[in-house]
Amino acid sequence: MKPGGGTGLKVSASTVDAWSDDVQAGISAAASRLNAAEQIAFNNSSTNAVDNLEIARGREDGTVISDAGYSLGAIDDRPLLLADVGAGRGRGSDVLRTDRPQRYGRPAPYGFDEPGAFVDATRQAVANPPPGTSNYATDELRTKYSSVFAEMRKAGIGTTVFGTASADGFINNSYDITSYPEESLNNTSSITYHKYGLLTYLGPVDIERGITKDWVVKNVLEDRYSYPREGIVPGPANFDGKSQVYAVAPLRATAENLADPRAYTYPIGVIEQARVPDGVLNITTDDHQVYPGTIRRTVVEVDGGLFIYTSGAGENRMNNTGSGTYPGLGQGAREATVARDAAQYGFAFGNDKFGTMAFKALDQQAVQYVNSVRNTKR
Repeated sequence: MKPGGGTGLKVSASTVDAWSDDVQAGISAAASRLNAAEQIAFNNSSTNAVDNLEIARGREDGTVISDAGYSLGAIDDRPLLLADVGAGRGRGSDVLRTDRPQRYGRPAPYGFDEPGAFVDATRQAVANPPPGTSNYATDELRTKYSSVFAEMRKAGIGTTVFGTASADGFINNSYDITSYPEESLNNTSSITYHKYGLLTYLGPVDIERGITKDWVVKNVLEDRYSYPREGIVPGPANFDGKSQVYAVAPLRATAENLADPRAYTYPIGVIEQARVPDGVLNITTDDHQVYPGTIRRTVVEVDGGLFIYTSGAGENRMNNTGSGTYPGLGQGAREATVARDAAQYGFAFGNDKFGTMAFKALDQQAVQYVNSVRNTKR
């Protein structure tokens, strides 16, 4: 990856140290995999399937409709609908087929989700947890990772420890506990799927100053540090609307900047939020660069110590840019699909690597706030 990336920007090579090599390697790997996959999808377009150009020109049986700017053929004496194409029905659908024609209980032609479908489905899952999931999975950390908590208390207030379990194709940085209900919506076999987890030690319970688990949930998570605002300034969670999330701009994602609240000036996308047991759930909307995904931030108390646990997971389809094969002229559609999927893979890798650092920075602000309360004279 060149500094500036062909955009005309002139930046020093040091500004891309944390992003360039790893992400470029990830994109290259994804592109090679996707090229092979796309070849399979297109390799019979000149034999068994109607050629893309014929479909685009409306030559399928002489009956066409226009939907989203694309002319499609007929099936069973009626117009061919996007739903038919997505489901693999109708001649010519081999070259237009999407892998998941329905998602979150609503139509998703060509892999484009209906706006709001993911947020609604996430809220429904949290309210009615699917089998094998739990809103109280955080509690498992106490016993399963008791040695981690002990070491963190020894290391001192403000210590952050990332997970080491393997849950995706990126970094081994998650904790192995039962899935939360919202995670049931993820396609964990997607190459853009990511999952991470981190724990931060806030210090011991202090009854005299009112620092308890419930106090942290209300005063730290709900009232101040549920997501990164611009400059990571404190602010309340928004349970009745949408909120803009900020990150460090990709070309400035150095280790130094990722730890500096002042560097969080890049609007990465919009979220909605919901209350969950002992914490807050952040849900990306389709106006978010790492949509669809969720971040659950909860408070856990272990042996008199208070910790924030952050768990992030999602598929990273970049502002709902789709997951199926783009329709249109053969080679152009193929190239556009490969480029889109490679870019999504790059963003997924960046999210898995740098998303943890963003929430570590957020946690450090929470630690400072709790310390200020702890050190207040009475």
